[in-house]
Amino acid sequence: MQFEQPLTADGYRALASIIQDNPQITLRAYGSDRELAELRFLEWFPGLRRFSFAHLYGVESLEPLARLAPELEFLNAGETKKALDLGPITQLTNLKELRVVSHRKGLTELLEANSGLRSLALWRLPLDRYLPAIPPSVDALALTLGSLTADQWPDAVGNLRYLAIRGVRGVNELKRLNEIEALEWLWLDDLTKLSELPDFAQFRALLRLDLTGLKSLREADALRSLSRAPRIEELLVADSRLPVEAFRPLVGHPTLNRVGAGLGSERRNDQVDELLGKPIPSSFRDFAARIRVTQML
Repeated sequence: MQFEQPLTADGYRALASIIQDNPQITLRAYGSDRELAELRFLEWFPGLRRFSFAHLYGVESLEPLARLAPELEFLNAGETKKALDLGPITQLTNLKELRVVSHRKGLTELLEANSGLRSLALWRLPLDRYLPAIPPSVDALALTLGSLTADQWPDAVGNLRYLAIRGVRGVNELKRLNEIEALEWLWLDDLTKLSELPDFAQFRALLRLDLTGLKSLREADALRSLSRAPRIEELLVADSRLPVEAFRPLVGHPTLNRVGAGLGSERRNDQVDELLGKPIPSSFRDFAARIRVTQML
């Protein structure tokens, strides 16, 4: 449930009653209202489990979030006009899902305080600084529009089952990703310097691969290593400059059963369909449910 204007007392009371009876509901406040940005309305929701302030632009302090119950499980610390100090909410130690956009101060402490965190999305951050603080409980991680330069970072996320790397600057090779032995789903998006994929022969758990917007991936042998992935079942390639011939090594793969291709023209897409004869991949929602991970973006 979401709102962009303050409610009356009766409105808050009614909404709090609904959420109390349905704790799986996420409460979201958004917009440009100054009163909402003060977050005082949280006093009405003492047992809240899920809260988002994405696009609540005027927020200046997270001190009012101290009013939230320590049982809070989901927090979307989203887009605001200025980056915020997360220090006041490090007492929230039972988070299972967390999304953080641009807010740096206190982030390390917040991550370290949540040893049971499962799903994490980090946006517009210098990721080298924060990946070492990710608790080993995290099995789903999305990195978007930040920067990443160190090649040791897979050491910090060795228990992942889902990983998305989207528009992250500095990513030009992914040779060490095979060290994430439990990885079942990998999504690579808009990585402008990535011209070569890792050797998928070592990705023994990988079931799905999404390659979107990888404009530097153009060679006819770009997908050859994927033909050696022992368990791959689903492949999505979209907004791509790959030639149709790049898909030929996948013909006859024993486990690959779903393929989607977006190569810039209906003719080329149809040629891939004729070559492989596979139905399109599952929706993100369905695949996440199937492997039992919580996908955050």
